[in-house]
Amino acid sequence: MELQTLPYRVTAPQLASQITRLWLADYWLALAAVPVLCLIAGAVFDLRLVFVALILVFLIMPGIVFMVYFYYGVSPHCRFSILPHCMIIDSSGLTVDYKSEDDTTPAHAPETINWSQLTIVDATANSIIMQYGSSRYSLIIIPPTAFESEEEFLAAKKIIKKFTNTLAL
Repeated sequence: MELQTLPYRVTAPQLASQITRLWLADYWLALAAVPVLCLIAGAVFDLRLVFVALILVFLIMPGIVFMVYFYYGVSPHCRFSILPHCMIIDSSGLTVDYKSEDDTTPAHAPETINWSQLTIVDATANSIIMQYGSSRYSLIIIPPTAFESEEEFLAAKKIIKKFTNTLAL
């Protein structure tokens, strides 16, 4: 069975929120521990450590999150999500058929991704999110609006679940 999506693209904020959500799920304890320890030490020993905690929370940590997005969000693998394209889903894998953004720029050549290179991260009503390659944050996102009907979206989820490894469903 072969399914083809409508032409779509994932916006940069959508991609950033998914990358950030996954990254924070992995590192939230490390990010939370230092400000909490500073707050405790500030309450017990020196009030200036409370200001250090506030600086960490409001100045340093947002910069870390932006750095994570720019490191992973502008990687070459993100082209599978942010450039306009159609996905062809079949038993051999995903074929990404790029579309031109306008008449002046040519579209990229189609690329095929084997199922062995993909791991499904999340398949909810909001989207299908797959990890591409070995990097945890190289994502391929397929929203339900990329399909003509809800039935096609459900069929695509079924095909993808059948052929990929699964992290969390």
